[in-house]
Parts: sequence; C-alpha cells; structure tokens
Amino acid sequence: MRWNGIRATALAARGVYAFEVTKGATERTVKAAIHSLYKVSPVKVAFVPLRSKEIIVNGKKGRTKGGKKAYVYLKKGEKIEVL
Repeated sequence: MRWNGIRATALAARGVYAFEVTKGATERTVKAAIHSLYKVSPVKVAFVPLRSKEIIVNGKKGRTKGGKKAYVYLKKGEKIEVL
C-alpha cells in the first residue's frame, strides 16, 4: 500500500475529521459521541485499522498496541473547531 500524502489537517478542509477510537467502537457509537461532543451530525464514518509495530526503547524490544482510526464525514458547511 502506498501513502498518498493526504494528512488529517488537509482532510479537515473537506469536512473529514480523523479520530483514534477504541477497537470495539462501532459506527453508531462514534456518530453518537461526535454529535454529543461537537453538536454536528456526521454523514458517514469509515474505519482504518492501525497495525502494531515493533519498536526499540532503551535497547529493549517491544511492540506498539495498534488500534483503530475513524474518519468522520460531516455535512457540507459543518465543521469541528479544533483548539
């Protein structure tokens, strides 16, 4: 898979916001959380798995946890204020 160079800040200009969520999160729970926190109505939620990676810290091998990322698509004209 190739990296296409689109970052989360570039996607925010198009009304798409990226959030790291728990592994058990569903589209319904993410939509409800975004609606209650930011008072906007998501149109679509897409999930991307974050794979775990091997790392070395202080000479010891380890692994990152991995997880799940959610891309939240908003209606045209709505936006989330990020501070």
